[in-house]
Amino acid sequence: MLRRHPAFRVLVVVLRLIVGGVLLWAGLAKISEPTLFAQTVRAYEILPIPFIHPFAVFMPWVEVITGLFLIAGVWQHSAALITLLLLLSFLVAIGVNLYRGADLSCGCFGLDGAGGSLSSALVKDVFLILGALILLYPFSFTSWGLLETRSDTPELTESERAELESLSLEMGLPYFLVMGARAILMASEGWAAHEISRKLDVSPQFISGWQSRFAERRVAGLEIPP
Repeated sequence: MLRRHPAFRVLVVVLRLIVGGVLLWAGLAKISEPTLFAQTVRAYEILPIPFIHPFAVFMPWVEVITGLFLIAGVWQHSAALITLLLLLSFLVAIGVNLYRGADLSCGCFGLDGAGGSLSSALVKDVFLILGALILLYPFSFTSWGLLETRSDTPELTESERAELESLSLEMGLPYFLVMGARAILMASEGWAAHEISRKLDVSPQFISGWQSRFAERRVAGLEIPP
């Protein structure tokens, strides 16, 4: 299946790093000077004036945090969805000002309005939107039949089930171990792989890795970091 193909896995990792890196860079470039960023936002003439400064303070942090989540591969579905919404909002703002014939620099990475023309920003934004859609692909397009719809259903012994249930409730353990235990328990109950991915809000690649390690080494395999 497509999501198990090595090339697709590599593509997802590369896109996480690129899209996440762009968001991180953009946020860090604006986060220390919200007043100057607010001037750039005001020049777009999209937001009402009372909303401009709160937006200028809040938005760079959203970019930084979302970028870090993408780079780390944590909560990938939520991070990719937030990224897509951000990029679509940027697309609307850029498109409106292009339609108006506004003479602006995008201000995407600079605090003084620098960062390229609106036309070049539009092209970059479209490519980033495509990247975000690909990152959402494993979570959203299983109905096309390109991704498996059922996870492998592991057979658990009573002792394994009891151990996994204990691990799944232990908050002092590493995140990957707790989530791995929950994923295996859900798979043993017949949950589909994409359903587990959505429920736990983790990348499908993690689900596949946990299942493979559990099949090879049982519970001990889940102790291996992804």
